[in-house]
Amino acid sequence: AVGSLTTKTSIDNIEKVGKQTEKKVKKYISNRTYSDRQANFSTDKDIRGMRTFDALKEVDEWIDSALILGVSKLRLLHGKGNGILKMEVRRHLKPNPAILSIEYERVDLGGEGISIIELR
Repeated sequence: AVGSLTTKTSIDNIEKVGKQTEKKVKKYISNRTYSDRQANFSTDKDIRGMRTFDALKEVDEWIDSALILGVSKLRLLHGKGNGILKMEVRRHLKPNPAILSIEYERVDLGGEGISIIELR
């Protein structure tokens, strides 16, 4: 059984396999230096109009850079619209242990179209 999936077969269809060998994992080495990251970093990020998958990937990379650079407060512009992107981003970020809080911006500065993210 695999999860809730089960199957039946005859004993003739089963064969013993050899010992599995470990695959060597290639290490990813970033070619971005600290100063490159710092020079290209902004505490504001605009993801309006992006597909959710692409937006979440970009937001994760942005937060990673903020953590590396020691930035503690970020401003994420997701827009209001139907609220789907806003909801998905907040749902995605909520369990992140590096995030202290996620609040909406003041009404006069964009309100629910902008999330203020505080990092630990």
